[in-house]
Amino acid sequence: MVAKTEPLDIGVYMAVKGMNPAGYPVYVDASDDSNKKVIFQSTHRKSKIDVEIRNGIPHFSVRIAVEGNIVEKSDQQIPIDDRTIQEIERHLRENDIKASEELIRKTQELETDIFGFGEIVRAKIPAFWNKEIKNKANWRKMYKECTFEIDSEYHVRRIGMQIK
Repeated sequence: MVAKTEPLDIGVYMAVKGMNPAGYPVYVDASDDSNKKVIFQSTHRKSKIDVEIRNGIPHFSVRIAVEGNIVEKSDQQIPIDDRTIQEIERHLRENDIKASEELIRKTQELETDIFGFGEIVRAKIPAFWNKEIKNKANWRKMYKECTFEIDSEYHVRRIGMQIK
């Protein structure tokens, strides 16, 4: 065993991989006032991973799409209107991008490709794999050098209860 993941890392992993069913309720700011929070629970995830070679190194574009519900809010005073929902979606997106980048960076430092990015290179650009990488040991070294572009999109579909 190389390392362990934190519980929220598993949700990030599942989002990058586009695994369903989704889950993991999380607290998120409903506005820039950090005292106003809601609980968002994802219901569906989808991801698309593309790869291209830039300067002799694989560059991955990861697009994550998540749908979910607001299941609770911490304060009755939080208005659930279009502007608030956009703020919630923005905070979710920013948090997801940051968490995804951190987890990928952690796996790169440990030379542990838990996401299977190497398999994507081998499947989509076999000539590059056969010429430059050739095996798992070489991939572990090259994985440390890969670059990533993460984009995330969140949609709130339903609004539920509130805490009293």
